[in-house]
Amino acid sequence: DWEDYFAAGVNDITAVQTIALAATESGLEVAWLTEPFRWSEDFGQFTTSKTPGAMFALGAGEAAAPLHSPDYDFPEALIEPGLKVFWNIVDRLLNV
Repeated sequence: DWEDYFAAGVNDITAVQTIALAATESGLEVAWLTEPFRWSEDFGQFTTSKTPGAMFALGAGEAAAPLHSPDYDFPEALIEPGLKVFWNIVDRLLNV
């Protein structure tokens, strides 16, 4: 038997729209998943009991080793675009 002890993370549509706009404003291409992504995270607990939210990822490219694998090497080139996205998210939330 298999049990997943984490609550499902269900993205809030308003949060998704905020993230997508912030990513676009940061000059990034937004790719939409066609099926749910099975991240097992504690993030679902926050979005079901505390506040609406959404998860997103910055892709490291198909040639990158999978996250959490021993061969994964964080590409530092993701820091600047990631920072821009978060900056734009915060800016949108504070200046609505």
